[in-house]
Amino acid sequence: MIHTVLTALVRLRSNEPFWAPQWWRDRIITDRPPALAAALAGGDAPAGTPPLARAWSVAHVHGQESLVLVRPTVLDSKATWHDDLLRAPAEVTIGAFAAAEHADAAQLRGAIHVARYERFVAVGAAPATLDEPSLARLRQLTPDFVARTVPQATPLDRVLHAVLGLLHRRGALATPAFVAPELLRTALSELGEQLGAAAPPLFLSDGRTLGVLHGRGRLRWACPSDPPRRAWRGTIPADGTVPPAAQLLVWSDEAARADAPLASDDVGPGTYSIACTAPHQLEPGAGSRPPLA
Repeated sequence: MIHTVLTALVRLRSNEPFWAPQWWRDRIITDRPPALAAALAGGDAPAGTPPLARAWSVAHVHGQESLVLVRPTVLDSKATWHDDLLRAPAEVTIGAFAAAEHADAAQLRGAIHVARYERFVAVGAAPATLDEPSLARLRQLTPDFVARTVPQATPLDRVLHAVLGLLHRRGALATPAFVAPELLRTALSELGEQLGAAAPPLFLSDGRTLGVLHGRGRLRWACPSDPPRRAWRGTIPADGTVPPAAQLLVWSDEAARADAPLASDDVGPGTYSIACTAPHQLEPGAGSRPPLA
């Protein structure tokens, strides 16, 4: 079995440090099985437990360029995913982590694949193969000029291409301007409706806005309040609130108990976006339930 974790770091106040590695690590390993927690944190496996094979990827956008780091095989047990994530000097950084006791390199590499097209990058928990009805829907949504860029497209590539097709129908790809958050949420909602239960969890970014499609697994949200902050130097909003330094989303493939109530930091199924410009919030699409915290 491959354990998959996705994360998105959205930096909202680029003029100040936004969190310490310890803060990030504590939230990424919360409620994980001991062996998986050790793999995520870069520690030794618990006594009597074989270490998990690990792989991860990190992606962000700089201007119009997408930058991707992939580590399909991690041999150094002390190396950590969060070191690579926090090293990226970007407003939005996304990443995928995979670990397993028995898995070949191809399986792990598929789990951490980063789909990209020009300034768009995406990570997700897409299956290794898609059923024919889902493939047909994705092909129908994908413009030819996008499909030609990746002849041997993976399921995650096809999902990203379909989202781009839905944005293209609304004119969002016609200019170099960044995509409006509401358009991104609308495109992701329509994709979710088209694929139904086959829609994979997805984090997508154009460098300025994060889009999220969440239907299964567990998605948690956190906003750091403990790292020290400098005095806010920007324009104070009308309500007097200062935007947070950053926001963190973590998706994992753990199955939530049906009888367990949602925690205050749990994000319900739906579509969401976080923009690096005002209002600096996790904004839900229609029918989505943001966290209570």
